[in-house]
Amino acid sequence: MSAELVERWEAAAQAGLYRIDVMRIEPRLGREYFDVRMTRDGQVYETRIGRTPAEARERVQHAVNWAIAYGPTPYKRVLRDVKLAPPCNLADKAPTLPPNRFQLAAKLALFLIKKTGTRVGKWQGTLLAAEQRALFGRFIGKGILTVDGMRERIRHSVSNSFGSRRVVTADLAWADL
Repeated sequence: MSAELVERWEAAAQAGLYRIDVMRIEPRLGREYFDVRMTRDGQVYETRIGRTPAEARERVQHAVNWAIAYGPTPYKRVLRDVKLAPPCNLADKAPTLPPNRFQLAAKLALFLIKKTGTRVGKWQGTLLAAEQRALFGRFIGKGILTVDGMRERIRHSVSNSFGSRRVVTADLAWADL
């Protein structure tokens, strides 16, 4: 039986040091599985077993995306053994070009026309992560989004505590997306 550390992700937050370790375990020759272990300050709080590399990759990606959506401190990969790590399946995906800013502006204008009836209107509300990626080309965060057609800006704000005051966390021009 062999066990090797394949990947390590780390993030630091007020609550402590978060870490995701991916171990490749081979109980017998040709049979492998991946142990995805999540810790906070050295204490394990979740362990998942992935029978295939795709399952392990999916679990790690879920934890990383959740951390990005939840807090300001995203995970960073600090170790990756290319020979042993679960594949990213980048070959399966078609190469994507960077988003065209004119297409994004047109998408946002159509979104505003659909929601407010005018291109220069102002819409305020929440969008799911998949909707944000489709509309903006990236995930901005959880909270209230304000899309302003007159100023061509997007503001992201979150509630300070118990909805008393809103704190603006991002104020982006459409061209900056």
